[in-house]
Amino acid sequence: MKMKETRLTRDTKRPSKNGMYAKALARWDAEGGAGTGKPDSFSEKDSSRPRPCQDIELTQLRTRVIALENLVIALLARGSKRQRREVLDMAAFISPRQGASPHYLTIEAANRMRHLVGRGNHFSASPNI
Repeated sequence: MKMKETRLTRDTKRPSKNGMYAKALARWDAEGGAGTGKPDSFSEKDSSRPRPCQDIELTQLRTRVIALENLVIALLARGSKRQRREVLDMAAFISPRQGASPHYLTIEAANRMRHLVGRGNHFSASPNI
C-alpha cells in the first residue's frame, strides 16, 4: 500500500516562530521584558494572539512556581554564604531607588527573594549570612 505524500503549507499571514522569538528577545534586551500589555500588530483573526489563561492553566502555573521556589530554597540551603549574599544583593538591586516610583510587583519580588534566602538559611548547615 502506497502512502500519499502530504505537504504542509505555511500560512503566510501568521508571523514565523523565529520572528516572534527574535522580537521577544529584542523587547527583553531593550526594555527588560516590559511590554505595553497590548499586542503590537495582531489582527482579530490571528491565531497566534495570546488567549486568556484558563483556571487549569493558572493552577499549573502556581504549581510550577511552588516547585521552583522549593528548588531555589534547596539550592540556597546547599549554596555558599556568598551565593546567598548575591541573592540578597539582587533583591536590593531591584528594589526601587530613592526618588523612583515604586512598583508593587518589583517590591514583592524583592521581598520574596529575601524570604527564599531566609528559608534556605533554615535548611542550611551554615545558617545566617
